[in-house]
Amino acid sequence: MITPKFAVTQDDDYIYITIHAPYIRAQGLEFLVDGDQFTFQVHPYYLRLTFPGDIEEDESCSSSYDVSKGDISVKLKKSQPGQHFPNLDLLSTLLATRSQRLEQQQGQGGRGARQPLIQEIITSDMKGKERPADIASSLGVNIEEIDWELPQTLNTDDDEQSSMLIGEAKYGFDQRYSGWFTHTKEMTVDINEVRPEPEKTTPADRRKMWNACLDSKFDEDYYMNNYVFDDDIISLIEFKTPYQAAFRQLRKHQQEQQPQGQAGLGELPGETSLGGGSGSKHLSDFLELTAHERDIIRNLPRKTYLVKNEQSVYLGLVDIIYAYMYQYRTNFGETNVESAWTIGSLSTSMAGLESNFMSLRNTIVANFKRALAYPLYRNWDLCQAVLRDTYVAFRLGRRALLKVLLHAKDVFDHHDIYYIYGKILLDDYCIWIQTTASDAVLRSLASHLHHLKVQKAEVGWHLEEFEDLALETTDDEEEEGEGEGDRTRTDEDGKATDDQVIIIDADGIRDLEHNLPELLKEMEVDQRQEQQRREQRKQTTDAERDHDRQQKDGGPAREFLE
Repeated sequence: MITPKFAVTQDDDYIYITIHAPYIRAQGLEFLVDGDQFTFQVHPYYLRLTFPGDIEEDESCSSSYDVSKGDISVKLKKSQPGQHFPNLDLLSTLLATRSQRLEQQQGQGGRGARQPLIQEIITSDMKGKERPADIASSLGVNIEEIDWELPQTLNTDDDEQSSMLIGEAKYGFDQRYSGWFTHTKEMTVDINEVRPEPEKTTPADRRKMWNACLDSKFDEDYYMNNYVFDDDIISLIEFKTPYQAAFRQLRKHQQEQQPQGQAGLGELPGETSLGGGSGSKHLSDFLELTAHERDIIRNLPRKTYLVKNEQSVYLGLVDIIYAYMYQYRTNFGETNVESAWTIGSLSTSMAGLESNFMSLRNTIVANFKRALAYPLYRNWDLCQAVLRDTYVAFRLGRRALLKVLLHAKDVFDHHDIYYIYGKILLDDYCIWIQTTASDAVLRSLASHLHHLKVQKAEVGWHLEEFEDLALETTDDEEEEGEGEGDRTRTDEDGKATDDQVIIIDADGIRDLEHNLPELLKEMEVDQRQEQQRREQRKQTTDAERDHDRQQKDGGPAREFLE
């Protein structure tokens, strides 16, 4: 069966479903309304939608079929009039089954998530011993208390080498992929820093490779030039993105709804409505999914995830969002032929095939280093502006992050070579952010991004020393330029030469017109005198040259006679 294209809208009392099903026999249409589910079936189409609330069918409901457009319009009543159904444009959420939707709602709340079917349990002989970190969530630990700055314990080299004996290198989303870079020599994936054979590397090997590549790519002269001549960069930093406008709009609305004095410093009031809940209907039009974005979602595969390393997956999301936001800001919200290269080069998940991020700080520092080593504009203040853009995207919630991922996926899908990164990363992130990602964790990340302060010393490239050197060089050049500008060229008599610039006001112009004949005569005299001096110098030079020639020709003969 084929899942048709569809769109869902709502008002206070009704749900409106538009299904695109051309070339069907209307006599075979079947509709079924069962609590929170709506089912549509007609050969060869089948559609089942699960809503956040119950719906019902009565005399006020209706359906119609537009043969010319191939669209079926269905109007259904909400069981509770006035109830708002959030995220009706997140199609993967609507297509989920009831059990999957229950799991999503529980998991996205940050606590009380549904337990996996296969689970490690604590036996009686484990009492008094340290429990594995993976059981923390099942023990009721508040997921918002995750310490994103605490580095994870990495596998030892022996463990990584033993994993290589089992199969090929693993990379991509939650280390789920291998074999995609078997023919890298033929494909020439120039953003790939893991060379020459990515399929035969361990995570530690890849980390050493991309770190060494970054150090070799940094150009101190380029950085100093962008530091001094930053007029174009300032315009990029001052650019107000639509994400910032949506953030201000949502924050203004929530502050109007929130009693004064309850919101903390630097925190968004009413955070729980971000990415879902009643606040979704107040989002700006920019955050609503477009028809093209819904088509991309519709073509995504249906997957569920049992993530092995959740913290690394969330940090990988930060890495990709930062890379995209740099491209977005430096192109004023547009894309070009270099957009895929820019995003890929600035993402450690892509260029370095990193799949085991250690901490939020290390992730952002790596993004900063890439933004100072690869792209056209390499400026520290610009890196900070992109970090603020990343914070805004996370603060806006899953919907904004989904739009970023969909746009990035669309960019990579249309590239002849870089489409690989869409398959091993972006497809899974687009599904995962809708179905599995936790709103509580996203809010936690946003809070840490908001308070994260990156120092130049953390990059390790002596940036402050290069900045001081650039300023000293610029000051010396300006002093030399001013000295040359103050000098006046004079001839042998001390008179100003013709290349001297004279500024004359209105009175001076009138005097010049009155005395013009005399000035012309003086100029003719000066020219004749100058011509005479030139002729005298020429005669003197010719005489000296003749004397030197005679000395050269006659000198040896006189010595011989003597």
